[in-house]
Amino acid sequence: MKQFQDEQYKETLNELAKSQPKQGQSIEQYVDEIRYNHYQYSKVLEDQGVTLKKLGTLSTKQAKTVRKCVENMVNYVSINFNHKKKVSEQSYLSFCTLTLSNPQKHNDTFIRKHLVRFIELMRKSKSVRFYMWRAEAQKNGNIHFHVLFDKFIHHEYIRLHWNNQQLKMGYIKEGENPPSTEIKSLKNKRDVSSYITKYLTKIEEDKRPIIGAIWGASNELKKIDYPTVYNGDAFYDMCKLLDYDTFKQLDIPSDYIKVWIGKVFQKLRNEAYSCWQAVRLYYKSTVDKYLELAKEKAEEIRTSVKKVVPEISVNTIGLQTEMRFSHIANALYMD
Repeated sequence: MKQFQDEQYKETLNELAKSQPKQGQSIEQYVDEIRYNHYQYSKVLEDQGVTLKKLGTLSTKQAKTVRKCVENMVNYVSINFNHKKKVSEQSYLSFCTLTLSNPQKHNDTFIRKHLVRFIELMRKSKSVRFYMWRAEAQKNGNIHFHVLFDKFIHHEYIRLHWNNQQLKMGYIKEGENPPSTEIKSLKNKRDVSSYITKYLTKIEEDKRPIIGAIWGASNELKKIDYPTVYNGDAFYDMCKLLDYDTFKQLDIPSDYIKVWIGKVFQKLRNEAYSCWQAVRLYYKSTVDKYLELAKEKAEEIRTSVKKVVPEISVNTIGLQTEMRFSHIANALYMD
């Protein structure tokens, strides 16, 4: 009987998540129906000793992954930023919010598909390599998105193309260009990583849950890890300077943390440049490696398509390759 209930609620949840709100039904009423079935399903699983994750929340593992992606993206952009260059000629952090201009009449999955199309356009037209997004509900129940790009994108360009997606979904009329986007300035933020992470991981209990995926990031960004210190690296050599000097080291029961007392900064000042150079080189080489692998894979596809269908023009193959670049990267970086 329990097994039957398990499958029954699971099937009902899947059907509801795929369906659209009924005529005259608000998005919150639609979500309440899903929330009720999710609760019933969780009670059945609870009797079996299984805990079902709460709707619209990040797991502990997901929250850690979000933080890692944010910190690596911010580190890569800030460490390699050159004040002598124009922001349009290098990596730059653009943090924006995308909203709907009228009451939501589609399910969250439908809106997310148009978010993906918007991001793909930014990748092609603005050479975006890294991006992250988080979905949340507004007080009126509408879904909205916080999106982080690694390129400078003018606010009017973002609004124009997000409104194009709104037009296709039926939330605005032809010729309208409502203020559906907002750019959040990061210039005067003391800790950019923490500021962005707060936006992408916050929990709002007073708003309806998002149904389905609530965050996403480019596969290239997910693959980048924190720099690691090895014997002979700049960081390792710098720590050795402290070990051999006259600084007092506190006795801490840990194999991974050491704490010294004294004018440590003065001793490390001369070595700091080489450490930052090592970090900069790590991020640059890691990103370049992934991009080069993706280009090689794209070239293989171009060559194989040309052999199979020789009458297709080079321009057509190039267009198809460009359109599927993100999908190539997705397949390439899978474990």
